[in-house]
Amino acid sequence: MDGKFIYNVEYHKKGKPNGKRSLHVIADDYEEVLWTHVLKMLCEKVHGHDFLFIALKEKDVIRNKSNNIIAEYTVTFRDRIDTTYIVNMEVIGERGILK
Repeated sequence: MDGKFIYNVEYHKKGKPNGKRSLHVIADDYEEVLWTHVLKMLCEKVHGHDFLFIALKEKDVIRNKSNNIIAEYTVTFRDRIDTTYIVNMEVIGERGILK
């Protein structure tokens, strides 16, 4: 698949699926969605800033499953109290393709 894709992203704190939030993101792949859009936003919610290099290490981001259509990640912000989010992504379309 070439080009940019439209992703539906849902995230919630681990153990609190009723607090699910969602957004749409246009990006090339799951890694771009996660590191460029979602983690900055979550970091700001947890720490009040979007300095990922301070708040997150690569070991704190775990890919649970991934294929061409869906991906799921577990993200843990470590501080005095660990905050863990579950992030689900799904490709819902390709940008610029009309059917």
